[in-house]
Amino acid sequence: MGVEEWLTPYTDKTLLQWAQQGIKDVHIVCPGFSADCLETLEEINMQNREIFLAAGGEHYHYIPALNDMDEHIEMMAALVEPQIELWQQQQTPTDFTLTRKRMNELKVKN
Repeated sequence: MGVEEWLTPYTDKTLLQWAQQGIKDVHIVCPGFSADCLETLEEINMQNREIFLAAGGEHYHYIPALNDMDEHIEMMAALVEPQIELWQQQQTPTDFTLTRKRMNELKVKN
């Protein structure tokens, strides 16, 4: 919660209005999230489900994010790997050595 207003219309108010207007079945997806998180799982899937169903809705279908699906990981790798190669080409040998050392340190911690 910052000082700036969130994008509108608000999901909870929209779902409440839809249920009150007689809409019985909704399918909800969060295209801005590549992986489910507390916001999508608790707020969008649980709290908003409760709001919609309590207001007269009958079916609330939450469509999960892509999460760790193989196709999602492959797509992300296809986007990121070329950028890493370009970045590595722009580094000096010293920069690359330090980066490789830091990557190895992180692997040990995981």
